[in-house]
Amino acid sequence: MALATAEMASAIPVEGGFLSLESHRVRRLLGLPVRLVELDGTFLMSGAYGVMLADYIGQLAPIQIKWGHWLIAFAFLATVAYLNIRAFAW
Repeated sequence: MALATAEMASAIPVEGGFLSLESHRVRRLLGLPVRLVELDGTFLMSGAYGVMLADYIGQLAPIQIKWGHWLIAFAFLATVAYLNIRAFAW
């Protein structure tokens, strides 16, 4: 994603990041749906990373709480979701 964005940014010098580049690439009408699909993918990948983080923490220090694994994963997902929504609204 970073390499594709860097390549598009060098070819199309506009400000606004990924959304502006995609809007220019697929026209203004489809720019927002493309960004929303990318945002959904970010949430799904963050969920997978949250579970992997909880597994890793469970290997380092066994989790004694019954729902501890899911609480760690959910806390990570909530944090990343907040940061993504905050950046998207920015």
